[in-house]
Amino acid sequence: VVRRMSPGGRRQDGNVHMDTVVPGSTFSINVYLSVPPGTEGGELVLWPVRKGSLDRFLNAHFFETIEVQNFYPQHTFYTHDLLASGRIEPIVYRPAAGDVVLIDPAYPHAVRDFEGPADLRRISLQTFVQVSRRGSGSGAGASEVQLEYAV
Repeated sequence: VVRRMSPGGRRQDGNVHMDTVVPGSTFSINVYLSVPPGTEGGELVLWPVRKGSLDRFLNAHFFETIEVQNFYPQHTFYTHDLLASGRIEPIVYRPAAGDVVLIDPAYPHAVRDFEGPADLRRISLQTFVQVSRRGSGSGAGASEVQLEYAV
């Protein structure tokens, strides 16, 4: 997928979302082709929340609300306030042209808006890779990891 980002048109702190709910099963690969120099914003923000089976069960409403808010970016949900509260310290990364970034999109993440003249663009390529295991997992070579391209 080619993504072309212009200044404005989104929340300053980005649209927090998750692309999958099962951690470790899918990875997002982002290649940054063009990043406007001298602009503020555009950082990738990832919240490393606990997402084990028990955590997902106990906090199901939180994760479901993040999934829903992706479809309603004009609304503010309690999850936005919780993540912005600083209780969960986010990982913030400012990409440069030529960077390749892999993330687990099962964690809440966003791309902050950036400021600058209207003709500035940030261009990136994005794809997803599925990770699956085959085999019983016992003994040497009995289990193998399989990567599948998934757009």
